[in-house]
Amino acid sequence: MNRLTAMLGIAYVVVMAGVILIGPLGYPGYSSLHQHISEMGATGAPHGPTISALFIATSVLLIAFWLLFLMALPFSAMRTAGVILLAINGLGLLGAGVYACDFECARNDPSVAQQLHDLFGGLGYLSGVLGLFMLALGLRGLDGWSRLFPLVMICAGVAALSLPLIAPEFPWHGGAQRVLEAAFMVVIIAVAMRLWRSSAR
Repeated sequence: MNRLTAMLGIAYVVVMAGVILIGPLGYPGYSSLHQHISEMGATGAPHGPTISALFIATSVLLIAFWLLFLMALPFSAMRTAGVILLAINGLGLLGAGVYACDFECARNDPSVAQQLHDLFGGLGYLSGVLGLFMLALGLRGLDGWSRLFPLVMICAGVAALSLPLIAPEFPWHGGAQRVLEAAFMVVIIAVAMRLWRSSAR
């Protein structure tokens, strides 16, 4: 089961990183520094439906990864809460994929879909950042996992600093969002590698 969980986590990172890095190549004029990731899946975007479908697919991988990881750990209220919050981040991604934002995620006279997109995405990110802090604290002192505590805590700090900067008012909100996503991905990779090693014993 640990190996399957690890594979789900790595699959999420590979697909999501592919969307983030390769997606802009099919969107003339798109700026990864100045535009949100969601704009690639927006209504009217060159490959909007495909990108939105990939958001939905990756959300399923992410939710499954965190829930299976929770089953691999001894019970702790802190760890359980942290992992559940991280899974909720996956639900936020799912909602953001189902409800694509308006073209270029414009905030002027937003549609219902745009409002739901922002709601799911915002709550998902907030839950994810809180989840990282709680996971870090939950791993501290846990046999076999305590070495991840500093890394997860650093990633939580980076994510927390990046979160307010993804607001569209910040000129480089696209870059800030990618830093936030990278913080999540680093933790996922670290957890997946630890699970893979444990399955080989």
